[in-house]
Amino acid sequence: MKFILFVLTLLTTQNLLSQELTIQGKITDSSGVKGIPNTFIMGVRVKDSTLVTYTRSNKQGEFTLNNLPIDTFKLTIGHPKFDDKSVFIFGNKTETHIQLPTIKLDSKSQELAEVLVYANNSPIFYKGDTLVFVADSFKVKENAVVEDLLKKLPGVHVDGKGKITFQGKDVDHIYVDGDEFFGADPTVATRNLVANAVQQVQVYEKKEVGESGDATKQIVNLTLKEEAKKGYFGKTSVASDGTKFYEAEILYNRFKNKNNLSSYLLLNNTPRAGFSWEDQYDYNLTETPTDNVDGIPQNLKTGTNYKIAYGKKKQNDFSISYNIDKATIISKKEAKTQYVFADSNYYDNQLTDNKNATTKHSIRSFNKIKFDSLTKIEIEPTLQFDETTYKTANSTQYLNQSFNAFRNSINSSSERNTSMQFSNTINVEKLYLTKKRESTISLTNYYKRDNELGNIQFLNINIQTDSSKQNQENNNALTNYNHSITLFHSEPLTSKTNINFEYQHSLYTSSNYKLTQDIVNQNYITNNLFTSNFSKNQIIHKGKLSFTRKSGSHSVIIGSNLRYLSIDNTNKITKEVFTQHNNVLLPYLTYSFKKKNAANFYLSYTTTSNTPSIEQMQPVLNNMNPNARTIGNLNLQPTFANTFYFNINRFNNLKGRYLFLNTNFSLTQQDIASSITYDSLGRSVTQYINVDGNQNFSSSVNYRISIPKYKLYLNSGLEVSSTKKTNFVNQLALITRQNQIKPDLGINYYTDTFSISLTSSVSLNQAIGTSSQMNGSNSNQFSTKTNYLQFTNEFFISWTIPVVGITVESSVNQLKNTGRFEGYNLNRTLIRAALSKNFLKNKNLVVSIEGNDLLNQNIQISRSVTYNQITDYTSNLIARYLLFRLTYRFKPTITKSDEEE
Repeated sequence: MKFILFVLTLLTTQNLLSQELTIQGKITDSSGVKGIPNTFIMGVRVKDSTLVTYTRSNKQGEFTLNNLPIDTFKLTIGHPKFDDKSVFIFGNKTETHIQLPTIKLDSKSQELAEVLVYANNSPIFYKGDTLVFVADSFKVKENAVVEDLLKKLPGVHVDGKGKITFQGKDVDHIYVDGDEFFGADPTVATRNLVANAVQQVQVYEKKEVGESGDATKQIVNLTLKEEAKKGYFGKTSVASDGTKFYEAEILYNRFKNKNNLSSYLLLNNTPRAGFSWEDQYDYNLTETPTDNVDGIPQNLKTGTNYKIAYGKKKQNDFSISYNIDKATIISKKEAKTQYVFADSNYYDNQLTDNKNATTKHSIRSFNKIKFDSLTKIEIEPTLQFDETTYKTANSTQYLNQSFNAFRNSINSSSERNTSMQFSNTINVEKLYLTKKRESTISLTNYYKRDNELGNIQFLNINIQTDSSKQNQENNNALTNYNHSITLFHSEPLTSKTNINFEYQHSLYTSSNYKLTQDIVNQNYITNNLFTSNFSKNQIIHKGKLSFTRKSGSHSVIIGSNLRYLSIDNTNKITKEVFTQHNNVLLPYLTYSFKKKNAANFYLSYTTTSNTPSIEQMQPVLNNMNPNARTIGNLNLQPTFANTFYFNINRFNNLKGRYLFLNTNFSLTQQDIASSITYDSLGRSVTQYINVDGNQNFSSSVNYRISIPKYKLYLNSGLEVSSTKKTNFVNQLALITRQNQIKPDLGINYYTDTFSISLTSSVSLNQAIGTSSQMNGSNSNQFSTKTNYLQFTNEFFISWTIPVVGITVESSVNQLKNTGRFEGYNLNRTLIRAALSKNFLKNKNLVVSIEGNDLLNQNIQISRSVTYNQITDYTSNLIARYLLFRLTYRFKPTITKSDEEE
């Protein structure tokens, strides 16, 4: 009750301190006498094209628009039987009630004397297969960043880590103006670029070809406004608590004569792993995925990107970037695992200390050359050098089902990994004067070499018997090379139908040399059990034939791939060669219906076949964890998956209602699974095998209602998923089914100076495991079942106090867990609060104080259910800390030369 009164008090205070505008009027026919009922009146703010309110006229043709901010508006008045009319309103604080003169509408005539052409004003629309969000149509607070904008887009979700999903599916790549500057991870950063620099957020899918087969990736492309591409803009920010924690950022972006120079620097030791997603777009940053969730981090990221347009008409593009990424994470984890068997259970408790340090240097260039309006070539080489060191100390205590200890182990390992990788892609595209006729040629080369040097020290302490020690050194060298060429041609049969031909030839070679030596009295003795020299050569020929038909809002694609696969696996020590040949037909079908700015329906059936990796095939034990070793399998076959997917999007842009629904189901034959064998001491050996019948189902729905008149936005969502996986445990087939249901509900209220949001969700998780003998016998069957829940409440409030101009922000994240092991049902309440104030004429300088995790409760909690194992984890995170921050933004500055251009 106190919380509700607090919120009501804030809302009342906000309304009392701000003045609002009321507009009244009457709509009639051309006589000026007869009122026109049900006329639609829409109020759009001129400065940012935001739909602020709308209404319909009553039976007398009268209407009223209330609670409008003092601003300039364009009223668009429309009726199916009359011509549209626009009225501009210039609000001021001295006259908050405006009575419009009678507005007369003319009947629609058969012939139009003039045609008015406007840009697409719909907040959401389709452009081909791309879903477009018009950024200015979604209201955000002053000085808001793009993350604030993304959170307001229907179907888009940004979690606490900055991970971005759309319609329940992860965003795989991020482009800016069509170029991939930022790699595959959209979670590196999220909180810096101002939202008003963005023109559109575009979402579409793209197919990528790899060794394991074709994959569909979800792409987000963010286009910048033209005014944001002129002159220069940037940002510098420093923050510290004066003793332990610090953050520092410098970003600079310069546009001149269609050339662009971007530079950046990030230095911190807080949970913020990287730049905001917005800054990556704005400053052309490229980073490798860093899921910096657990532990105590230290980060250094710096780089520069230069892009130029050249040629007589500046039709060609060239860019080059250089980036350095250094990250160190020190983490401590605790875990408890239950192992379920037919005749018994046992448990283990683990304590793990990790220190990982990574340094990456990458150089990337991109060159697009347009020979003419019909022919272009794109060349994209990338070179990267990595060095990573790992240090891990793990202590494990094994307990029988009476919770008595029967064994302890201590496993310490260190490793240094250096790698070099080079890739180059060449695409040639040829269009023709005949519409819809096109040809492309794609060449891809990829080379990577990894060298690992590590040490493993293992101490096994048996309670009843003697202990044993192990000291080994690993020296591994892994080389991968890939070369492929793809030829594609599309030929129109009719004005609506195309026939498409595609041929692809790919060559993949892998070589993995593993040398393990036992260290005994400072002598190095080769251990043949863990030593091998293995290579894999794979050749793929793939032909594709498909038909495409587009008629109005309907589009159909039907086709099939025919793939021939040849694999030679060679044991270079024994000179044995194991050869595999595989022919497979991969049909596919898609149907889509797109009604512009109203609805979209998409249905597809696809088949894919993936080949096992060299690590999954190489028949040698992996000794990195002596308690849980793995071994490859030369007899592994390629997988075959059938996938069904459909998606429904419905938009009612005028009423602000959006519905997103998608469902995915896949059935995989010959899926790569595991066969695990345990000994009496709880040690396991896992071998990769093929199994049939693995299934995966997921579905999500998101519905949003906007009520601009009351500045309210209601969001509801539901995610459902279910998986069925088969593995073998001690020769028993174990079928594990995992089900999840996650409903959520949110409400948002905001004005220009005040916003408040509340989101609640519950995740209901269930895992069921059942087993049977491999020969079908009912003897020695066992089953396990676990249910666990996670409740989440997120509350956010922001208020810029009038007159003083101080912004108060606070967020509360409550997390409650049930159904876990004793000691792991941990609940937490994370509270963040901040005070900030803008200075200078353009409010470019921001001074703020930020308190993070004020209750000092931050801890990472998770659960995993795999095979016959149920594991709960906790890990250390940075908890309570305070930062004083100073931020200065360089606003876009248009130079004289830019204006002349």
